[in-house]
Amino acid sequence: MSTVLNYNDAERILKHWLNTPPNGYIGVRYARNLKQLMLKPMTDDNADMILQWLQEDVPLFKNLSSEQLSIVSKNVGFDKKEYFIRLGNSIVVPIPNSGA
Repeated sequence: MSTVLNYNDAERILKHWLNTPPNGYIGVRYARNLKQLMLKPMTDDNADMILQWLQEDVPLFKNLSSEQLSIVSKNVGFDKKEYFIRLGNSIVVPIPNSGA
């Protein structure tokens, strides 16, 4: 039996992972403390860490290249940025509290 994920499925998986509190499931290493990380300036290392966590927690994304899975940003005003996880060319999901 083969399962095909569509755009909505992948977007829901990303949103769920981003919004699940750390240790939200007993006995399972799933979700991370993104809020704490978002209090620091976003660096390439922090972005890579977020993507590594995502790939560890959601095996579906484990073998994706940096062209297929990345963090992108947009300016919000002159002193803030909002960050997003981009999957492929069309799925862009905001990282919560990244524009705060």
